[in-house]
Amino acid sequence: TYKDEEKYSGLTASSFTSVSMDPYLILFCLNNNSNGIQRIKESKSFAVNVLSKEQENLSNLFATPNTDRNQLILENKFSLKVTSSPLL
Repeated sequence: TYKDEEKYSGLTASSFTSVSMDPYLILFCLNNNSNGIQRIKESKSFAVNVLSKEQENLSNLFATPNTDRNQLILENKFSLKVTSSPLL
């Protein structure tokens, strides 16, 4: 998830793995056609949300084209930390 100007947005990564615990490093893969790639680069920050089995539907909605992700985030319980990226 990330803050895109005055709205929140997010996406579902097709692959995610831990690279290092010290320092914390992750690797994730995104579809090259994803609109989120450029927006994440521009925002310079994002949050990684590791969702539970009970949140599978939420993950699927983030992966669905034309989903209003800002509304999706606002409808779910979230918090904001230093980066202003929503934590679900």
